[in-house]
Amino acid sequence: RVRHPAGILDLERAVPGARIAEVINTQNKSQPREAQDTILDYSPQDFLFDAIGNQWYQRDARGEWMGPYSDSSFSIRLLTLGLPRNKQDGFKAQVPQYDRAEPLFDKEDDWVKRYGVGVRNTYVKTSLTPEIGSWFAIHRVLLNLTGGNTEYLDFLLDWIAAPLQSLHREGRPLKMRTAIVLHGDEGAGKGTLERILKLLYGSWNVAVLGQNALESRFHEQLIDKLFVVANEVISSTNRSAETQNLLKPWVTDDQIPLEGKHKTATKAANRFNIMFTSNDE
Repeated sequence: RVRHPAGILDLERAVPGARIAEVINTQNKSQPREAQDTILDYSPQDFLFDAIGNQWYQRDARGEWMGPYSDSSFSIRLLTLGLPRNKQDGFKAQVPQYDRAEPLFDKEDDWVKRYGVGVRNTYVKTSLTPEIGSWFAIHRVLLNLTGGNTEYLDFLLDWIAAPLQSLHREGRPLKMRTAIVLHGDEGAGKGTLERILKLLYGSWNVAVLGQNALESRFHEQLIDKLFVVANEVISSTNRSAETQNLLKPWVTDDQIPLEGKHKTATKAANRFNIMFTSNDE
């Protein structure tokens, strides 16, 4: 339950099928394995080898990838799991190897082979399950965000729905090439909408940027994201041409330059849609 100008909102009813912990935090995950893990708990398919970076990854009990590990660190990890060194080479030979990593929206496998090349699938679907039920509380929040205007609310709902429908029906996200700007007092519901979007996409597919992140040279956190929430990045004290020239390609272009620390800037696919939120006039 959250306090809102319109009253107390019960998010457990507002998001049918989702527990309150999912709304406030992240997806509901399975409990981790016991501390006494052994190699018998895993198969080679629970590991991946990056042939370009010469690095190893291991999937944990939540289905998320740990790593990267160097060769020596990975050998120590296998020793910890009880696999002696004289058996490690045979085990490593069975681990799937990939030459590139990219989101494959039409696949659920972590690793696939395409045209003879191993590809690591970086896309992880949300675990949220839709159910028929009342969405009255969410409707009240969104109506408040659109100033009580039902026409604006219909536009906002269509704008949010179109990329998700394209993602699930056509196997690719739809780039809207427009941005939503939400301005209002603190407590109006902008943060609640952000949490709902994380549930719809999966929190790992959503990036939240503040002013410090925007001013940084490095925007590697945007790679493969499907939605971006930019909070207070344009305000009465920050309307520089540099900021606006950076944001426009993020909204409209199919590819954008992204640079990571200690990495050369490269062009990356721009699949995300972006929403700006602010309390500032």
